[in-house]
Amino acid sequence: MSGISGIYILDKKGKVLVQRKYRSDIPVSTYDIFNKAMKKVDEVTMKPIFTEKGLTFMFTRYSNITFMAVTKRNSNATMVFTFLYKLIEIFKEYFNEIDDDSIKDNFVIIYELLDEMMDNGYPQTTEFKILNQFIKSESHQADSKEEN
Repeated sequence: MSGISGIYILDKKGKVLVQRKYRSDIPVSTYDIFNKAMKKVDEVTMKPIFTEKGLTFMFTRYSNITFMAVTKRNSNATMVFTFLYKLIEIFKEYFNEIDDDSIKDNFVIIYELLDEMMDNGYPQTTEFKILNQFIKSESHQADSKEEN
Protein backbone atom coordinates (compact mmCIF):
# COMPACT_ATOMS: atom_id res chain seq x y z
CA MET A 1 0.00 0.00 0.00
CA SER A 2 1.25 3.45 -0.88
CA GLY A 3 0.40 6.72 0.75
CA ILE A 4 -0.76 10.05 -0.58
CA SER A 5 1.64 12.12 -2.69
CA GLY A 6 -0.14 15.43 -2.14
CA ILE A 7 -3.19 17.16 -0.69
CA TYR A 8 -4.82 20.13 -2.41
CA ILE A 9 -7.60 22.37 -1.19
CA LEU A 10 -9.27 24.22 -4.06
CA ASP A 11 -11.94 26.90 -4.26
CA LYS A 12 -15.04 26.57 -6.45
CA LYS A 13 -13.14 27.87 -9.49
CA GLY A 14 -10.35 25.32 -9.07
CA LYS A 15 -7.81 27.79 -7.69
CA VAL A 16 -5.43 26.28 -5.15
CA LEU A 17 -5.93 27.67 -1.65
CA VAL A 18 -3.59 25.22 0.09
CA GLN A 19 -1.31 22.51 -1.23
CA ARG A 20 0.93 20.12 0.66
CA LYS A 21 3.17 17.67 -1.14
CA TYR A 22 4.41 14.65 0.79
CA ARG A 23 6.40 13.12 -2.05
CA SER A 24 8.24 14.46 -5.06
CA ASP A 25 6.69 12.00 -7.52
CA ILE A 26 3.93 14.35 -8.74
CA PRO A 27 4.43 17.28 -11.12
CA VAL A 28 4.06 20.94 -10.23
CA SER A 29 1.11 21.13 -12.65
CA THR A 30 -0.92 18.51 -10.76
CA TYR A 31 -3.86 20.80 -9.99
CA ASP A 32 -3.94 21.96 -13.64
CA ILE A 33 -4.29 18.33 -14.73
CA PHE A 34 -7.13 17.92 -12.21
CA ASN A 35 -8.91 21.11 -13.35
CA LYS A 36 -8.66 20.20 -17.05
CA ALA A 37 -10.06 16.74 -16.34
CA MET A 38 -12.93 18.25 -14.32
CA LYS A 39 -13.89 20.54 -17.21
CA LYS A 40 -14.42 17.48 -19.42
CA VAL A 41 -17.23 16.14 -17.22
CA ASP A 42 -20.45 17.48 -15.74
CA GLU A 43 -21.88 16.98 -12.24
CA VAL A 44 -23.68 13.80 -13.32
CA THR A 45 -20.73 12.01 -14.92
CA MET A 46 -18.12 13.23 -12.41
CA LYS A 47 -16.43 10.43 -10.47
CA PRO A 48 -14.71 10.92 -7.09
CA ILE A 49 -11.77 8.78 -8.23
CA PHE A 50 -10.15 8.98 -11.64
CA THR A 51 -6.77 8.57 -13.30
CA GLU A 52 -5.29 11.14 -15.64
CA LYS A 53 -1.72 11.24 -17.03
CA GLY A 54 -0.54 8.52 -14.65
CA LEU A 55 -1.92 10.24 -11.54
CA THR A 56 -4.84 9.02 -9.46
CA PHE A 57 -7.07 11.79 -8.13
CA MET A 58 -9.47 11.28 -5.24
CA PHE A 59 -11.64 14.16 -4.12
CA THR A 60 -14.66 15.25 -2.20
CA ARG A 61 -16.42 18.56 -1.91
CA TYR A 62 -17.64 20.32 1.16
CA SER A 63 -19.58 23.53 0.64
CA ASN A 64 -17.73 25.28 -2.20
CA ILE A 65 -14.33 23.76 -1.32
CA THR A 66 -12.74 20.74 -3.03
CA PHE A 67 -10.48 18.52 -0.93
CA MET A 68 -8.29 16.51 -3.29
CA ALA A 69 -5.63 13.88 -2.73
CA VAL A 70 -3.35 12.70 -5.50
CA THR A 71 -1.01 9.76 -5.81
CA LYS A 72 1.11 8.21 -8.51
CA ARG A 73 1.10 4.83 -6.82
CA ASN A 74 -1.54 2.29 -5.90
CA SER A 75 -3.02 3.83 -2.74
CA ASN A 76 -5.84 2.49 -0.63
CA ALA A 77 -8.86 4.57 -1.66
CA THR A 78 -10.67 3.88 1.61
CA MET A 79 -7.72 5.24 3.58
CA VAL A 80 -7.57 8.34 1.39
CA PHE A 81 -11.28 9.15 1.65
CA THR A 82 -11.31 8.45 5.38
CA PHE A 83 -8.47 10.93 5.75
CA LEU A 84 -10.20 13.58 3.59
CA TYR A 85 -13.44 13.29 5.59
CA LYS A 86 -11.50 13.41 8.86
CA LEU A 87 -9.66 16.50 7.61
CA ILE A 88 -13.00 18.21 6.94
CA GLU A 89 -14.22 17.23 10.41
CA ILE A 90 -11.08 18.67 12.03
CA PHE A 91 -11.39 21.90 10.03
CA LYS A 92 -14.99 22.27 11.24
CA GLU A 93 -13.80 21.84 14.84
CA TYR A 94 -11.12 24.48 14.41
CA PHE A 95 -12.88 27.03 12.18
CA ASN A 96 -16.67 26.40 12.62
CA GLU A 97 -17.29 27.10 8.92
CA ILE A 98 -15.32 25.84 5.94
CA ASP A 99 -15.25 28.32 3.09
CA ASP A 100 -12.73 30.34 1.07
CA ASP A 101 -12.34 32.92 3.82
CA SER A 102 -11.81 30.44 6.67
CA ILE A 103 -9.19 28.59 4.60
CA LYS A 104 -7.36 31.83 3.74
CA ASP A 105 -7.60 33.19 7.30
CA ASN A 106 -6.22 29.98 8.81
CA PHE A 107 -3.67 28.75 6.29
CA VAL A 108 -0.88 28.63 8.93
CA ILE A 109 -2.93 26.35 11.16
CA ILE A 110 -3.97 24.27 8.15
CA TYR A 111 -0.32 23.60 7.29
CA GLU A 112 0.37 22.72 10.92
CA LEU A 113 -2.60 20.35 10.92
CA LEU A 114 -1.52 18.72 7.66
CA ASP A 115 1.99 18.22 9.04
CA GLU A 116 0.70 16.67 12.28
CA MET A 117 -2.01 14.57 10.64
CA MET A 118 0.14 13.01 7.93
CA ASP A 119 3.71 11.76 7.74
CA ASN A 120 5.23 11.05 4.31
CA GLY A 121 1.76 10.50 2.86
CA TYR A 122 0.47 8.22 5.61
CA PRO A 123 -2.22 9.37 8.07
CA GLN A 124 -1.03 9.64 11.66
CA THR A 125 -2.87 11.61 14.33
CA THR A 126 -6.42 12.47 13.29
CA GLU A 127 -8.18 13.07 16.62
CA PHE A 128 -9.13 16.65 17.46
CA LYS A 129 -8.33 16.37 21.19
CA ILE A 130 -4.80 15.16 20.48
CA LEU A 131 -4.18 17.67 17.68
CA ASN A 132 -5.44 20.45 19.94
CA GLN A 133 -2.68 19.62 22.43
CA PHE A 134 0.04 20.00 19.77
CA ILE A 135 -1.29 22.97 17.82
CA LYS A 136 -1.63 25.96 20.10
CA SER A 137 -2.02 28.65 17.42
CA GLU A 138 -5.17 30.73 17.57
CA SER A 139 -7.61 29.97 14.80
CA HIS A 140 -9.93 32.49 13.22
CA GLN A 141 -13.40 31.03 13.74
CA ALA A 142 -16.31 32.11 11.61
CA ASP A 143 -19.55 32.97 13.34
CA SER A 144 -21.85 30.02 12.96
CA LYS A 145 -24.76 30.69 10.61
CA GLU A 146 -26.90 28.09 12.32
CA GLU A 147 -29.59 29.17 14.73
CA ASN A 148 -30.21 27.16 17.88
